[in-house]
Amino acid sequence: MLKITGIALSLILLALLAAVLTGGRSFSKETGAQVEKMLAPCRDMKQETVTDARLKGLPAPVRRYMKKTGVVGKPAALTARLEQKGLYRLKPDARWMPFSSRQYFTVPVPGFIWSARMKVAPLMHITVRDSFYQCRGRMLGKLMSLVKVVEGEGKEIDQGTFLRFLSEGMWVPSGFLASSVRWEAVNDRSARAVYTCGGESVTGTFFFDERDDIAGFTTLRYGDFGGKQRLEKWEVKVTGHAELGGLRLPVKADVIWKLKEGDFHWMSIEVTGVRYNIH
Repeated sequence: MLKITGIALSLILLALLAAVLTGGRSFSKETGAQVEKMLAPCRDMKQETVTDARLKGLPAPVRRYMKKTGVVGKPAALTARLEQKGLYRLKPDARWMPFSSRQYFTVPVPGFIWSARMKVAPLMHITVRDSFYQCRGRMLGKLMSLVKVVEGEGKEIDQGTFLRFLSEGMWVPSGFLASSVRWEAVNDRSARAVYTCGGESVTGTFFFDERDDIAGFTTLRYGDFGGKQRLEKWEVKVTGHAELGGLRLPVKADVIWKLKEGDFHWMSIEVTGVRYNIH
């Protein structure tokens, strides 16, 4: 009897493993198809070199920052691929859990796809895909790549993912020169960016330190709190810079919700690799 039970258990575990592997391949295939669709329009576009003339008219701290990145004299990025890792938690008092991710950006047609594997428990993970494409946002998460546990779309998700795209422009600095971005001076160490897509605009403020590096970003963003979407202050606090992809970039950052009951530091992320103008 024990032998039969052991065999049966082994077969069940093998079946579950096969299902997880199949689900993972299916999720990756779907993501790959979406990435291909997003990147395709950029392949035949002309690459222009970023010149000092392109920086004229920018607020002083933005102009100094752009020069500091080393982007002047280099081809403007049409696309980008980033490798990332980090820690996240779902509640302020929850334990930190690791994740790894790959993110694709397009600049001429604003868009990103973020594909992540996020640990939720020993031997368990969620595969997540966040995207902003054709001015619309979408979130999808599947437990073990099989069971849908997170799905979101609508105007609040559109706004949130668009703001994420704006804030993460710090990893693709030439994108800040796009015609759909309007800069407004605030003071010598900060500037407000207004980004428009499909007739909708989002706004956020970038902060710069005494070395002219980006120090952070703040905005009002919709987030899910207790199953309800709510507009709250959202901050990206840069904690480290390095040379990646031939540019000086923010490579470490904390993502924080500034709630009335206290700060909710929900993610720390590190960029480990960058490639521009991928095909």
